[in-house]
This record gives sequence, C-alpha cells and structure tokens, in this order.
Amino acid sequence: MKTTTIINRILLCFIVAAMTFPVLPVDAGNVETVTFVVNTTEDLVDDMLNGECSVGVPSGGPCSLRAAFAEASNIMQMNQNLIIQIPEGVYKLTLTEDTGSDRQFGDLDLVSLNAPTERTVTIQGAGALNTIINANDIDRAIQIGAYYNVTINDLRITRGELHAANGAGILVENAGKLELNRVKMDTNRAHKVGNNSTSGGAISAFATPLTIRNSSFDNNWADYYSAIKFFGGENVPLKIIASSFRFNKAHNGYTLTSVGPFFMVNSSIISNDEGSGSLALPYEAHIQNSTIVNNSKGVNIGYSDKLYLRNSIILSRPDSNGETGENCEVLLPAKVANNDDFPVIITEGGNVFSDNTCVPDTDLRDIVVPWEEAGVAEIPAYQGILSALPLLPHSPAVNRRFEPCLETVIFWGVPFEVPLMIDQFDRLRGMFCDAGALGLKNKTYIFYPLIERE
Repeated sequence: MKTTTIINRILLCFIVAAMTFPVLPVDAGNVETVTFVVNTTEDLVDDMLNGECSVGVPSGGPCSLRAAFAEASNIMQMNQNLIIQIPEGVYKLTLTEDTGSDRQFGDLDLVSLNAPTERTVTIQGAGALNTIINANDIDRAIQIGAYYNVTINDLRITRGELHAANGAGILVENAGKLELNRVKMDTNRAHKVGNNSTSGGAISAFATPLTIRNSSFDNNWADYYSAIKFFGGENVPLKIIASSFRFNKAHNGYTLTSVGPFFMVNSSIISNDEGSGSLALPYEAHIQNSTIVNNSKGVNIGYSDKLYLRNSIILSRPDSNGETGENCEVLLPAKVANNDDFPVIITEGGNVFSDNTCVPDTDLRDIVVPWEEAGVAEIPAYQGILSALPLLPHSPAVNRRFEPCLETVIFWGVPFEVPLMIDQFDRLRGMFCDAGALGLKNKTYIFYPLIERE
C-alpha cells in the first residue's frame, strides 16, 4: 500500500468525509434530478411508460416501487438523474404472471439502456432495519441492465429465490457502476437444479465496478459463491469497506470470488459454511484490517496473483472433528498459466495467522498462533446490521503493531492512507494498532466491539 505525503493525508480527510456519507445526486449544470417518492407498499404495475410513476392512470396515481423502477429508463433517456425514495415499510413482490414484459412481473427491473450515460439512479431507503424489499421467494429481487450508474442506500434486500440461475438478490450486467451503502442482504438463495449449478446467492455482477460499504451479507445460499460472484476482468474492481459476511452457505464454492482487482478493508468474513472456503481471488488483491475465520475445512483465501495482507486476522477454526483448512492456498485456474508472476503473498505485517501458509514475516510483526490462543471470541457481536468476532484482552492481535492504525481508501484509482486516531470508545488509539477489523464509533469505518482499552 502506498504511503502518502502530509498534503495527501490532509486532502484525504475531506475525501473520506465525502465517501463516508454518500449524498444524493446534485444537479450539474442544466441536468434535472427527478424524484419518485414511493407511496404504496403494494406491488402494482405502472400505467404507461411516460416518465411518470403512476399506477392505474397515466399521471397522479399511486407510485409503487415496481412503477418507479419501470420508469427509470425513460428518465435516463431524458438525460435526467433519478432518485427513488422508499419510506419505511415492507415492499413484497407478488406479481408472478408472465405478461411478456419483464417490468410487470417477478423481479424489479432496470431494463438495459441503449448507450452509456453519466446520469445516475439512487435507490434511497429509510434504514436497513426499516425499509425492506422482500422478493417473496418468487424471483430475484433486483436486476440491473446495461449502462446504469446505480447507488442503493439504507435498505434490506431479502427472500430472493432462483433455480438454475445466478444472483438471487441482485443481478447486474455491463452497468456503469453499482454501489451499496448500509444495505443488508440476507436469505437470498440460488438453488442448483440437476447439473445446472448456481452462483452469487446475494449478488452476481458482470463487467460492472462494484463498491460495498457498511453492509452485511447473511444467510445467502448458492452452489458456488454464496454471497458474491464478481466477474469484472483485469481493470474492473470490487471494493468492500466496513462490511460483514456470516452464515452464508455454498455447497461447492466460496463465500465470494472477485475475478478482477480486489480491495477489502475493515471487514469480517466469519461463521460461513462453505465447501471450498472464504475468498477466491484470481486477480491482485489487497486485504487490510479485516477478520477472516473459516468455519469449515476449506481454505480462507485462495489466490492466483499478488495477495497483499496487512494488519489482518486470518484463522482456521477446527470443525467438529478437529480438522482445519489452510489459511492461504494457490488456486489453479487458467489465470495462473497466463501470469508472468507466479502467485505470491506480500505481507505488509501486523497479521495474526493460525498456520504458515500465508507466508508470515515475523520481522514485520506477523505471528502464528493456534486457534485456541488467538483470543478471538466464539460468538459474533453486533452493531446495527454489522457483526464481528470481538478480541479478548489477551489476544495477540491487540496492539499488534507499533504504529497508528491507517485506513486505506481508493481515490481516482490510487490508494491513500489516513490515520485513525480514536477507537470506538472515543479513546485515543495511541501509537499501537490492532490486527483485524477496527473498532471505531464513527460509522466512516465500522463499529466493531473490540476490547476496551485502559
């Protein structure tokens, strides 16, 4: 990771503030922002595609969630930004009759645009515990077509159900971007049928930059990649910041894969039940201040390129038979054969491992300890929609490095670092930094209930 100058760090203080609290789109020049306020929880069809969110009549009728989604393509064609405001409530999808129009039944569709656009769609809930899109086991919840720039904030997406298809919560393909902020995705399931395997229980993303902040993925299922299947390619990244993954289940695969550059900070992957392991990372990956604890015999991190590890906890917990998987293992897809640099782990220090497979460097304060000596609590603790495994006072992860904790953010494709000076109890962190997910009251990062400092 790149160390910045003092000027860069001052600049990043402003950048982080902007990234932390995503705002609704601001008019640029003569670009108008259209706002649809959903005012019914019923699953009703838009009257006609005319740029008006209206059920039953061309204009002035109730605005349903389905109708708001249906009109998005018209708003984009009029070169306008769109905000869909969703008040508190449960928005259950109920329409199953095939009418010949994807917008009118099954999942909520943002139908593909004809060309790229700079305009944005913001789907704004009133809180992940209060605004619920319930797919009701009839289909996936949301499908995002080509060229959209979509941000989803402050809501829950649940009960997406698919058979022999991918992305039970969200499917996005060839879009300009997808961002999730403070979103809870749970109980979305893509079931295998015969030889037709499935992947991406919560999200399946293809050729779309994906950024996830302060969000949780719980109890999602798929044959492969229970939480996220990301297929971006060499230059399309997946970024996960201050988020948690738990109780997800993949019969044959991992919790998530990133077929594209991967960046994860201040996040936890814990208590999942996977056939292969936690992370499959065919491209260059950076993992910082995160906690990854595999709950089965699978591997924590499978990698095929450069893997950078910093200030993280990576442990293999024994299963009921006392068997454990490895912390790190080389994957063997075609990417390896085509890669000039053989897969390599670059430890940046301050890590806590339970075996030597991640190539620890004791000179950089890496340490290897058995699971029972790692000082990590057995039961997750929670803050809002997020969860983590707290550190116990005797954990070797406490004060692992004699330096301030740093948060790495990506801006214009360049990594910058800013120091985190206080912990979640508003106490100064001092000159030490813990390994694993950081505790901080400011929701910029995450509030993980770590040990209380004296």
